[in-house]
Amino acid sequence: MLDTKQTRRLVKTLAFGQGISLRNHSWTDAHNTDNSKRNLCYELNGIKKFTQGDCNFLQFMTGCKNVQLTTSDRGYNYLRLTGVKFN
Repeated sequence: MLDTKQTRRLVKTLAFGQGISLRNHSWTDAHNTDNSKRNLCYELNGIKKFTQGDCNFLQFMTGCKNVQLTTSDRGYNYLRLTGVKFN
């Protein structure tokens, strides 16, 4: 299971390798039920974004509870990872 620092590096490396543009910062907040875990969120810039296969790969590699792509009401795309081991 990767921790938050390792997960951030993995997401940035995967995005760079696929030509996906990420906003410079990620958001982190505490997991609802477990203080040893965190939720991470990345804003995706541009048209190209992660596929469901990429999300499955990230979930497998990080050992987190869930990885999903969401779109806000304003049309911004986000990659969300829940239950990442805290470091």
